[in-house]
Amino acid sequence: MKLFIVGKYIKGLVPDTVWEFIGIFDDEDKALEACIYKNYFIGPVTLNESFPDKTVLWPGLYYPLAFDEKEV
Repeated sequence: MKLFIVGKYIKGLVPDTVWEFIGIFDDEDKALEACIYKNYFIGPVTLNESFPDKTVLWPGLYYPLAFDEKEV
């Protein structure tokens, strides 16, 4: 099952990125509705599937409101 995590970017670059959890949704449209600011992102995940045990860029992560790091 695919789920969509919504988070709020705070600061930093990989691997020291700081973000806050906003919610988890079972539908991408619901996740999009939760993205009310430019620094909100959506990161897809698959239920019961682990990410690698190393720092990686989140596959499929995006900022639906065209986030620009200079605006934070």
